[in-house]
Formats: sequence, C-alpha cells, structure tokens
Amino acid sequence: MATAVIDTLRYAEKLERGGVEHSTANEMAHALNDELANHVPTKADLEQRFESMENSLDAMEVKFDARFDAMEAKVDARFEAMDVKVDAMDAKFGARFEALEAKVDAMDSKFEAKFDSLAASLKVTNAMMILGFGLLGTLGIFQLAKDPSPVAAPVAIERPAAPNAPPVELPP
Repeated sequence: MATAVIDTLRYAEKLERGGVEHSTANEMAHALNDELANHVPTKADLEQRFESMENSLDAMEVKFDARFDAMEAKVDARFEAMDVKVDAMDAKFGARFEALEAKVDAMDSKFEAKFDSLAASLKVTNAMMILGFGLLGTLGIFQLAKDPSPVAAPVAIERPAAPNAPPVELPP
C-alpha cells in the first residue's frame, strides 16, 4: 500500500461540502492519493535523492582532487626539468662568457702595456729632442727667431678637417 500523500478524509469532506456524494468523494480522494503517491516524490524520497547527489559530488571532488594533484605533480616535474636544462645552459654559456671575458681582459692588459710602452718611448723621444735642440742652440747651429724683423713671414696652416675654412695665420 502506498504512503498517504494527502489527508484523504479531509479532502473527501471538502468534496462533500461542495455537493459530491459521500461514496464518490471517498473514491475520488483515494484515487487522487494513489496517483500522487505513485508519481509525486515524498519528503523522504527527496531527502534520499539529495543524499545520493551529495555522495556523488563528494566522489567527484575526490576524483578531481586526485587528477589535479597528478597534473600539478606533472607540471612541477616539467618545471624542475626545465630548471635543470637552464642550469646546464647557464653553466655551459657561463663558462664561455668567462673565457671571453678572460680574453678581453688579456687583450686590455696587452694594449695597456703597449700604450704605456709608447708613452714612455714618447717621453724619451721628447727628452732627446729637447736635448738635441738645446745642443744645437748651444753650438749656434739652430736659433729661434728673436728678432721681429719684417723678414720673417707669417706661416699659414691649413686644417684638413674643414676644407672650406680659411687658413690660420700664426704671428712671426
């Protein structure tokens, strides 16, 4: 026997007050109750269904968490593998850059040594020239013009950097 969904006595009494005979009202109330009992879920049915749905959702959550954790582990493993590759590349190219830096430093030292050698040589050359001009002046072979006579002509020097510039005249 199906569980009562409606109060059949009260429903039958309402039908009788509306003018339906007692036996007809009772039959209509029981027929309606039977139909509703077979096709309309009860509170217990709904509670059971909701509990079943909650269990399904809990199971889905467990599966999702497991899959997410597995994917997270794969992604972490890939990033770790990439870190290893980047570290290897850093070591490989870092060594090359250090070697290049050492070569550049060696070349810099070499050029600096040559520059210092040339600077020292230039100082020696200047000192020799000063001594040579002093010696020539002492011997009277070379004299600087101290006489501002009209015989001395101005010297014109051209600047090669500016071809259109006028020559610069130096005083005698």
